Amino acid sequence: MIHKERADVIERVRQLDQTVLLPVVREVMKDDSVNHVPGWTAAPIGTSIAVGTLGIFKVSGEVATGTGKKRWSVVAKAMDLAATSDHAAHTSPDREIIAYESGLLAQIGSTTANGRQLRAAKHYGIHEMTDMGTILWVEDLSAAPPIPWDDETLLEIVRQVGQFNGH
Repeated sequence: MIHKERADVIERVRQLDQTVLLPVVREVMKDDSVNHVPGWTAAPIGTSIAVGTLGIFKVSGEVATGTGKKRWSVVAKAMDLAATSDHAAHTSPDREIIAYESGLLAQIGSTTANGRQLRAAKHYGIHEMTDMGTILWVEDLSAAPPIPWDDETLLEIVRQVGQFNGH
């Protein structure tokens, strides 16, 4: 089990080598012409009570693309996969990674009658850090419609969660 303070974890995310971020940023930007990530910021966003979550951070920056400079952002969820010995438990931190890597979360989603698309955040990969755990890279949804949702959106979310749990 990894024992790290949140400040240590965010500092490590800020100091990641650009070779770790380059494939993630290419995926976020949908642009393989990006060949350098010159700098980035990392800031904590929210907290988690989940077993093994070391921190959740918004990582963002600006890159040169074939059509000019563009901003990018992604969420990095740092996890200690050894936080529990029961990897089959629903609270095990590696279950989220397994769900993303299986493609299951990419298959679920729908559009509400008012045109809102409901789906899981896109998965951009994972990175194993020998001394700090694992980073799950997912889509930054900070531009998504904020809570509280209207009744129709909330009903659609409840329907999808029920459908997901039924599988």
